[in-house]
Amino acid sequence: GEIPPLFAVMPGVGNSWYVDSAAFGPIATVLSDDLLPAIDTKLPTQACRTGRAVAGLSMGGLGAVLQGLRHPDRYGAIISLSGSLFDPVPPNADPAVLARFRMFGPVLGVPISVERYNAANPFLTLAALPTQGPRPDLWVAAGDDDYPMILVGSAKLHIEAQRAGLASEFRVIDGGHAWGTWRRGLFDALVWLGPRLK
Repeated sequence: GEIPPLFAVMPGVGNSWYVDSAAFGPIATVLSDDLLPAIDTKLPTQACRTGRAVAGLSMGGLGAVLQGLRHPDRYGAIISLSGSLFDPVPPNADPAVLARFRMFGPVLGVPISVERYNAANPFLTLAALPTQGPRPDLWVAAGDDDYPMILVGSAKLHIEAQRAGLASEFRVIDGGHAWGTWRRGLFDALVWLGPRLK
């Protein structure tokens, strides 16, 4: 009884990093423009931003943040568990710095395109969020034994979201970058989400 009834729709998007790319196609566009109307057509949803949240873990945590911040008119809340929330890269970045992001693979280029990387950066996306209009609430969490960049990035997103005037919660969960950690964090996140679903 602590979590209200809800639908969880989990699309499989491969290693797309939730961005439009030649390698995976228009993933971000499909999620925002095609998936949401399909869900609202097929399921008895509230079909409004206050009845909808976007959530993800690891790469999906980044995807959730990007979707939620880019479409605040469609999502009332964002949940990121151990999201891949990394700093922007300066245009003249050292090749050694760029090599750390080889996990983005064909989605952002090899070596990565700094322009494409920054276009999909959660901190720059947050900075571009309009000051007027709807603004999503955030729940950000990471494991205390998670990858250092993920733990730091999650804390930083929470701080930057609060500075931007968004309601944001941050939790450090016991564990690493693993399902057991996210399972523990997901329950608390859904309890937090419950009162926000209207």
